[in-house]
Amino acid sequence: MEKNFSIYDIIEIPQNLYIKNLDNKYIILAYEKPNWIVLDGKEFKMFSLITKENRIIDILEQYAESYDEQEGVIIDCMQSLLEKIEKNKFYEFTNAIENEPIEQIKKTIQIHLTHKCNMRCIHCYMAAGNAINNELSEEQWISAIENLSKVIKNTEIVFTGGEPLIRKDSIGIMKFAKKYDHKVVLFTNGVLIDKENILELSECVDEIQVSMEGITRECYERVRGKTNYNRFINSLNLIKEYKIPLTLAITIIPSNIEDVEENLIRFLEELDYDKINVRINAKLDKEGYAKSLPEEFFENSTYIEESVTNIKTKLVEMGYVDEKKYQKNIHFYNCGIGCSITIDSNGEIYPCSKLNIGRGNIVNKNIGEIVYEFNKLNKDTEITNMKLCKECELKYICSGGCRIDHYLNNGCYLNPMCNNSYKEDIYRTLVKESL
Repeated sequence: MEKNFSIYDIIEIPQNLYIKNLDNKYIILAYEKPNWIVLDGKEFKMFSLITKENRIIDILEQYAESYDEQEGVIIDCMQSLLEKIEKNKFYEFTNAIENEPIEQIKKTIQIHLTHKCNMRCIHCYMAAGNAINNELSEEQWISAIENLSKVIKNTEIVFTGGEPLIRKDSIGIMKFAKKYDHKVVLFTNGVLIDKENILELSECVDEIQVSMEGITRECYERVRGKTNYNRFINSLNLIKEYKIPLTLAITIIPSNIEDVEENLIRFLEELDYDKINVRINAKLDKEGYAKSLPEEFFENSTYIEESVTNIKTKLVEMGYVDEKKYQKNIHFYNCGIGCSITIDSNGEIYPCSKLNIGRGNIVNKNIGEIVYEFNKLNKDTEITNMKLCKECELKYICSGGCRIDHYLNNGCYLNPMCNNSYKEDIYRTLVKESL
């Protein structure tokens, strides 16, 4: 605990609070900041005694008078409560940070070099496999990156697919992007990384994300095809040898959940690489090849939720994952739509990779116009324009949800798919992330 409290201190907790009781846990939400702490029953009883006048010693005395508890238990409870308040800076004087205006947010760029892929993964939302019509040439991509770089400087460019390395000119295109001091990230299945190209990749790529849906050979090849496992393992060893930061992206599906839970930690320990992160995705989009999957693949059962929580908890403890879904003391007004530019392999431009309604083509559209349109889209879809969100206690936490999901489901960015179940899921996540 950073602060040394005196028994004569008055605890200045936030004034406007919303209290949610969930599975014997009390979520104390300062919704205007937003900030929150999660308390057990005893801590909540003690928290309820905090007032503008009550000193810590007054709270201890009132608690002792009201509840039949031993002195040591009461002191331990107060200590635990103060630690949570201090750790989360759960005070009235803790100021909220306004999210940067969209004009000041540097747009990231995601480039789908091709739809062609050397795998046919059962859950692929793009149905990657064959190249689509009119995929851009190397010269067109270089021209597009040059034009983008004149307007958007020193940003992050993600090269993905399909499988980007299936294009023989992919490394040349990434090298060109690196000339403009962008952070270059490669999303790949990894099996085309070999001794012939790893040196060039290490010179132009700042990070590589490799997809894997199985830890053991049997599970991996059930999803990603036979004969690929050895090449996948070889790619990880080469990435490690050349010291390229690595992210392992794992999509959880019913057929791999046990394998991941039982074997992932051991796999990471044996790989023994200090520049590695793990990204767990437990939600499938019902698009592409995934449309033909059984309904069980899209149902978040209690078993899968608990398993994913166990996996993430272990990963956080070991330093492989350092991500929380919701952030404190920041006013988020949007899901992030318009903060990035997605460019498909034929040059079509989208404000999000989930939206299939194009906003023109990178070959002939002015970059300044793209930035202006995406900024306007971001502003037009802020929570201040969403009637259902204005008075919600969770508005700065969920920021109104995914605008693309709203649009695809009901044709309107501003009409959120919100109900009690959706809000309950958010509260459960707040509890999990606080434990």
